[in-house]
Amino acid sequence: MKSVRVNLVLAAVLLAILGAVLHPLALLMGLAPFDTRPFVAILEAIRTAIANLLGWGLFSLVVIMLAYVIRGRLSEPQRDSAMEKWFRDVNSHPDFPPHRDRVVVVITAYNDAAATAQAVRDFKRQPAVIKVLVIDNNSTDQTAELAAAAGGTVIREPRQGYGYACIRGLSEATKVPGADVIVLTEGDGTFVAEDIAKFLAYTSHADLVVGNRVVRGLVDGDSQMDYFFTWGNMAVAMLLRLRFWDARFLGPGGLSDVGCTYRAIRRAALERILPDLGVGGNHFSPHMILVALFSDLSVVEIPVRFRRRVGKSKGASQSLSQGFKVGLAMIWHIMTFSPHSAATKRGIIVDRDGVLVRRQRTRGHLHSGFEFVPGAIESLATLSRHGHKVAVVGSDLTPENGGASSQGAQAVDARIAAEVARMGGQVDAFVLCGHAASEECSCRFPTPRLVIKATQRLQLDPARAITVSNRPAFLDAAAGLGCTTILIADDTQQRVSDIRAADAEDLVGAVELVLAGESESGPSEL
Repeated sequence: MKSVRVNLVLAAVLLAILGAVLHPLALLMGLAPFDTRPFVAILEAIRTAIANLLGWGLFSLVVIMLAYVIRGRLSEPQRDSAMEKWFRDVNSHPDFPPHRDRVVVVITAYNDAAATAQAVRDFKRQPAVIKVLVIDNNSTDQTAELAAAAGGTVIREPRQGYGYACIRGLSEATKVPGADVIVLTEGDGTFVAEDIAKFLAYTSHADLVVGNRVVRGLVDGDSQMDYFFTWGNMAVAMLLRLRFWDARFLGPGGLSDVGCTYRAIRRAALERILPDLGVGGNHFSPHMILVALFSDLSVVEIPVRFRRRVGKSKGASQSLSQGFKVGLAMIWHIMTFSPHSAATKRGIIVDRDGVLVRRQRTRGHLHSGFEFVPGAIESLATLSRHGHKVAVVGSDLTPENGGASSQGAQAVDARIAAEVARMGGQVDAFVLCGHAASEECSCRFPTPRLVIKATQRLQLDPARAITVSNRPAFLDAAAGLGCTTILIADDTQQRVSDIRAADAEDLVGAVELVLAGESESGPSEL
């Protein structure tokens, strides 16, 4: 469905061009020295049909827009979710002390010796930058020597191509201890190091922040962003927005410049998408955005300053023909891209009570006597960052169940969602059992309705799900649906049966089992 919108728009553009060409063609045929009236009549009929089709299409679009406006006015405004309220108050929460993000800058370089060395010096002066990596993509000048002398860590990428240099740099950046944000840029002198502050102002609210070079007043008049490249980037960006259409905001992140090579991404988000980055050519920039959007990362675009480059361009802007070639590659990639690894990842259903949270034993309680099990939230975020869909199931924590209240359970879930999001992951669904402990229900056993609802929310076949719990009977019921199960066991517990169950001491161990199973047997096996 996502690519259908792009194809429809391209078809409409082609029809409009065809209709525009038919009119002068009919006039020219009318000047021919022989009788062309039958041919002219055919051309006129085709032109009229195209005009009618486009006219009705435009009318339908206006009607649909009016319907959205009316529905938005008549429907009740959506209330903030508990997680949104949590994020709004997060700065005042005692568990979140002020933290300055530490940045690793990745500079791709190819035969830009002087400009790259200056870029290294400029970025190293920025307060948040802890390291500057220079990815030398087989330069034949002194790029590597001058960059190292300026204080950069030079890494050579033998595979020729802008995308390969980016992937290598991003991969190396994740190995730098203490890095929170990775900034990707070029060493050609076009970008301003001080704009890092702009990116950091948004990386607390978005996973990927992309620069925008099509803002009047911020782009030098003698830069390569002329009419062709400015309009071209805006047109291709609209195709990407159509593929990830949002009726209210007209696509994600207000994207209008898909080719900007200046961007920042949170480390946890990068670790999540890095295995899916695979384009080695000059159309890597929209490829990275595509992978991020398919991975449900939040993407925003901010205006950055753009200067005339130092030296000659080696990419799309070296000529109109090369720019046109790269533009076509971008369009084709946006139309045909399909994520592969996400389809092979298994969904994870985690029993909240006893696995994620437990009765308070130490200070730093979670809510009304509950606290996080050590390492559990980090493990949940790790699963999400590795591309797994995650659902959390549990009881409603009503007073009869030993909890505080139904509202208290929602607050606990909101806190779990916020903590996981802070670590770069996300919880895709929460499913609750609202029955009191004294009531008989089949939410866990013998019919695990919690698992059934969770797989429905995740749009997942139960056979593609892994259920983690400390309740043996619940796991046996989940195994009956086809789920793989992992028992969080202690000395007091015994399984009801041994149906496809593995053991782990806690969620940390369970996640290690899941990830080890992926690396040894592939993502389809535990």
